[in-house]
Amino acid sequence: MRASNASLHGKLKLEIQINEAGTVLSVTPEAGGSANDPTFVACIADAMGRLAHFPKPGGTATVIAPLVFRP
Repeated sequence: MRASNASLHGKLKLEIQINEAGTVLSVTPEAGGSANDPTFVACIADAMGRLAHFPKPGGTATVIAPLVFRP
């Protein structure tokens, strides 16, 4: 994504839903944020779904992840 839009930078806050096994169910951007680009968020959500491993929360959990991207 950054290769096609090198100027993309700024803040992005994601709401990550995690199931009882620690697997990412969904990644949703919160409104606002200068890096809130739908294609960029989809790329991050795809990577998190494949690569992120969270501790088993003993039920479902929501994680808020504030991120900052710099060129």
